[in-house]
This record gives sequence, structure tokens and C-alpha cells, in this order.
Amino acid sequence: MPEANAFDTHNFVKHMTSGGFTQEQAEADKRNEAARHDASRTGR
Repeated sequence: MPEANAFDTHNFVKHMTSGGFTQEQAEADKRNEAARHDASRTGR
């Protein structure tokens, strides 16, 4: 079985907020990155 390549949304938001993004900005960017990650995994 292939190894899952999960996107850690919690750590992504923590990293973004520690870098100066607001919680709202980090959450919005997280949604975009998660969608991009999913698309790259499924080939869409």
C-alpha cells in the first residue's frame, strides 16, 4: 500500500500565524493549500 502524504493543516496554521498572518488569513490560505494538495494527489 502506498504511503499517505498528508497535509498537516494544524501545523500549517501555526506556522503561518507565528510568521505574522492573522488566524483568518492562515485559515483561508490553509483551505487553498489543502485543495491544491488534494488535487496533486488525485491528479486533478
